[in-house]
Amino acid sequence: MRYESEMIAPIKACLAARWADGLVFEELGVGYGVADVVAARPSREGVRRRLRLGQTASLPRRAEVRVIRSLRDVEAASFDELLQLTGMSPKRLRYEILRFLLAENYIEEVEEDTFQLRGDHQPVAREIWAVEAKMKNWFEGLCQARRYQHFAHKVYVAISAPHRDRVRDEVLREHNVGLIAVAHGEAQILFQPQRRAPRSEELFLLTNERIWEQIHATA
Repeated sequence: MRYESEMIAPIKACLAARWADGLVFEELGVGYGVADVVAARPSREGVRRRLRLGQTASLPRRAEVRVIRSLRDVEAASFDELLQLTGMSPKRLRYEILRFLLAENYIEEVEEDTFQLRGDHQPVAREIWAVEAKMKNWFEGLCQARRYQHFAHKVYVAISAPHRDRVRDEVLREHNVGLIAVAHGEAQILFQPQRRAPRSEELFLLTNERIWEQIHATA
């Protein structure tokens, strides 16, 4: 094995075996770097609810996610209240963000300039793992993997097995990053990180939208 690209298929196969209904993707990113591999355990309830409500289009940006998050905590919100909650410009909120969310069945206008969610907004993934693959440079992989903790429940550095002895396990464990070794077309999880909630709910929900794109594209 000479290239990092050759590590991806074994990592995907390893993670795909973790859950019977798991999904695995390559190069998935939400603005905090692009993870080489992302595994997701889908929420069947979340997927069914979206299909039932006709919410087939994914939320394209953080702005739409921000409005959804704002409305999750209140029964309804006026346009002016959403302006304060989201910090957006009036023109962008009214003619871009709210127009999209109304057209795609995520929200409804219950009275003039007052909005609420259409049903509970649920993630389509119950759990997300992210992996950064490196042939040799485990520390660079660690720095990148830590960024994925903003949206994933578990993150890993994957290293080519011949260079496994370079890795300082205690440093990875200190930062709650797991380790995967790849050799001869196979990947093995050497140790697991603890499962923790993503640091950013907004980025977790945005990652769900990228996952929803993949789910809906293959449905």
